[in-house]
Amino acid sequence: MQTLDRTESVLTYERILRGEIQHFSPLFFTKPVRKRRIQELMHYLVEHILHLTPEEAYETLTINILEQHQLQILLKYVEDFPEKNEERSIQWLVRLAYPHLPEESLESRVKSVYQEVLDGTRKRFPPNYFHGNIGELRAHICVQHLVEHILQLTPQKAAKTLTPDILAQYKLRILLNLFFDSLFDLLTKTYPELSYKDFSS
Repeated sequence: MQTLDRTESVLTYERILRGEIQHFSPLFFTKPVRKRRIQELMHYLVEHILHLTPEEAYETLTINILEQHQLQILLKYVEDFPEKNEERSIQWLVRLAYPHLPEESLESRVKSVYQEVLDGTRKRFPPNYFHGNIGELRAHICVQHLVEHILQLTPQKAAKTLTPDILAQYKLRILLNLFFDSLFDLLTKTYPELSYKDFSS
């Protein structure tokens, strides 16, 4: 078995670092070898250049570090996913190299995307974000986050407080068009413990 520092990936990368060649060949990351080569290069960067543990790399690796070490090209090969951004793309690369690292939970990813929509980092939710079964789950996560953490309401208080205008203000009016026929429907499906009496004045 080849040692890490004798793979073709690493030998080519070392030539780039020495300035003998300018960049990886367009054919270097063809699909049959892409995963292995990304893994080898990430191992080499993390362990032999940065001297980090996988956990430290997962927490601290940035685009600047990848650029400094001429590996920003790896971001081109990150698989597409709805919550994809620069930070998650780098974490995806680290997890590809170190599969034992825990993946970010769906709840965490959804809350993060929702916050990006609220603060304007994202202009809108990703396409088809609220479609299908996983889309409905994302919708529930967003509603719970709005009710419990942004508005700081109990489900019972939300039943008497929430309006379509408030949903629009917090960028969730779209949910009434996609999944829920009414605010009653939206809240009772998110909080099954609610009943008609919770909505009465």
